[in-house]
Amino acid sequence: MAFLLLHNYTDFILQRALGLLLMVEMDIKMLKKVPPLYFHPKPSVDSVLIVLERHQPLISKKDYKKYRSFVYKWVNREYRVLFTKNQFRQALKHANVTNINKLSKEQFLSIFNSYKLFH
Repeated sequence: MAFLLLHNYTDFILQRALGLLLMVEMDIKMLKKVPPLYFHPKPSVDSVLIVLERHQPLISKKDYKKYRSFVYKWVNREYRVLFTKNQFRQALKHANVTNINKLSKEQFLSIFNSYKLFH
């Protein structure tokens, strides 16, 4: 079990490469909000203390390098590098995505699995 202090928890989990890389190996839970008054200088964003608990990996070791590359391209919104327009539509449809900016862990992994099928 590990503890991390992060600023802007939601952004970390949903948008950042680190969160996407960690989620396939760990459960990430918010433990406590930490107000700006506990820092000097005071940050202009909220902070949280999170707990990381390791679980069975959701990505095989042989696929991890491909997953890592996929994550970095995804975070940089390089969708055209990852998919053709038709493949992208199919991957989103298969993952039941209605809002690309609000993906669940399951939806993101489904999109990655579609990527593996196409490449």
